[in-house]
Amino acid sequence: MMNRSGLNLFREIKSFLSIATLYKNVKPDLVHTVTIKPVIYGGLLARMMGVPDLVSAVPGLGYLYIKKGLKANIRVFLVNRLYKLALSHPNSRIIFQNMDDRQYFIRHKITMDERVRIIRGSGVDLKKYQQSQEPDGVPIVMLASRLLWDKGIDEFVQAANIVRQADVSCRFVLVGDLDPQNPSSIERTVIEAWVDSGYIEWWGKKNNMPEILSQANIVVLPSYREGLPKVLIEAAAAGRAIITTDVPGCRDVVIEGETGSLVPVRNGKLLAQEIIALLADRKKRARMGEAGRKMAEKYFSIDDVIDKTLSIYSELLELQ
Repeated sequence: MMNRSGLNLFREIKSFLSIATLYKNVKPDLVHTVTIKPVIYGGLLARMMGVPDLVSAVPGLGYLYIKKGLKANIRVFLVNRLYKLALSHPNSRIIFQNMDDRQYFIRHKITMDERVRIIRGSGVDLKKYQQSQEPDGVPIVMLASRLLWDKGIDEFVQAANIVRQADVSCRFVLVGDLDPQNPSSIERTVIEAWVDSGYIEWWGKKNNMPEILSQANIVVLPSYREGLPKVLIEAAAAGRAIITTDVPGCRDVVIEGETGSLVPVRNGKLLAQEIIALLADRKKRARMGEAGRKMAEKYFSIDDVIDKTLSIYSELLELQ
């Protein structure tokens, strides 16, 4: 198994060689790689071993591109060079989920515009996620994600405290699992301390997300950067009003004032103000939910994503 964030040289060499062995045994006509390490390792090997066609999906720039400072800048410089090598396969296409990431790669001359395709997210099953009426009772403000600092969970907790001090009746619910392999992972003790302080509820990892999202009144994701967050397109499909940050990926899911609201990144106070305002207006939430469902049907259907992906495969295979 490939470690998503580890830098152990022996393990990385082992992962690289295992991909090489797979290519040698299978002799694929086309390889589709997804996320940073598979894209880099798989792309480099596809060139070296003569794989005819390559599709590389970059579903967000992630933790590495959020960090600031000299060390982070050096890492980004090195990763960009590796991306450029891996994506220079002569018969390839690169899939991005939002225009900001596409422009970044073109601006830094990592790839060429004619090889780039945009597919907005990984899609949502519109039959599985059905629009439903908001539940009655104390409203639930929900954040569902991996438990990472760069998902804006600290700002979510700050907002929960501000809303509680404002004496607004609601429940702040965090849904998601720990991700200890990620450098941005939040420790269990921190989550448990927030729960013990009464700021939030933690429901842990859930596999029945259609049912879980149906229990929410507002879905929140104060992330620092995304490709195109799946939980937000699921929330839109479920007919829930959304509050998220005005950053790449997140803003691509929301039409401001119609399907949800955008707030500045890393600002728990303004997040809290928007939550309070939306909690006070059930009719507005209903309108946003209706508009979000229509947007999901138009742009985020899993069937549409599959069709576009298969079209890219056909485009490359016809060039052989």
